[in-house]
Amino acid sequence: MKRTFYNLIFIISFTLKLILSNNLNVQTNNGILRIDPPNWWVGMQNNEISLVIKGTNIASYTSATVIPEGITVADVTRAESNDYIFLDILISDNAQPNMYTFTLVNGNKTMNFKYELKKRNIDPNKLNGINSSDLIYLIMPDRFANGNLKNDALANFNENKIQKDSILGRHGGDLTGIANHLNYISDLGAATLWLNPVQENNQPKESYHGYAITDHYKVDARIGTLDDYKNLVESCHQKNMKIVMDMVFNHPGNEHYLFKKTKLRMVSSF
Repeated sequence: MKRTFYNLIFIISFTLKLILSNNLNVQTNNGILRIDPPNWWVGMQNNEISLVIKGTNIASYTSATVIPEGITVADVTRAESNDYIFLDILISDNAQPNMYTFTLVNGNKTMNFKYELKKRNIDPNKLNGINSSDLIYLIMPDRFANGNLKNDALANFNENKIQKDSILGRHGGDLTGIANHLNYISDLGAATLWLNPVQENNQPKESYHGYAITDHYKVDARIGTLDDYKNLVESCHQKNMKIVMDMVFNHPGNEHYLFKKTKLRMVSSF
């Protein structure tokens, strides 16, 4: 089973819902460092997904089982890097929300990790897409309004200062600032709010625009938290406004962990 790197990025970033999951269900004490996507949902239209699993020398495991019933492992594929494998899983239509236990097998050696299927908390019958009648207001969050000064400069980011005198630097706008100005946006007649990507862009410089994603499963802490984003969505809905999430599937920032792992390419299927 051959896949290109960018197909992999698309698979792990496939749905808008995935970005709303920051808590990785990873058992680090068992050697698993990361799983993408970090969880899935029952009752989704797509019931076949690929898990990207990162762990020390994990490519030595050649098969996998899972309990309880509801998830089937269809394929286990290794990468050139010994620290990654890919699990293609099938989720039954009858699968229940639960914490599932996967067991990776290498001869008489095993490794367990947990993976959660969650219950969807939205009514798909109430989803309302955009159409030609919608006036869409596009915002670059870093450039709009600063509602939280505490997240302007965070030490754990490569770019950790505000440079308002630079067109390429960060200016400090955030999700709270947008939420504080929803009345202004609504009064303009906008029915839909479109934000530049809110995902983490932990680049050394010039990533204020959001189009250099380094983690598809985290909101960039310099513009807010996952709760800030969810609250903004809810506030828009209360004003009968829609919101568009801008996702980038065909290119990440060069600090993305998959981009930096240059040998992360599938080479064979067991």
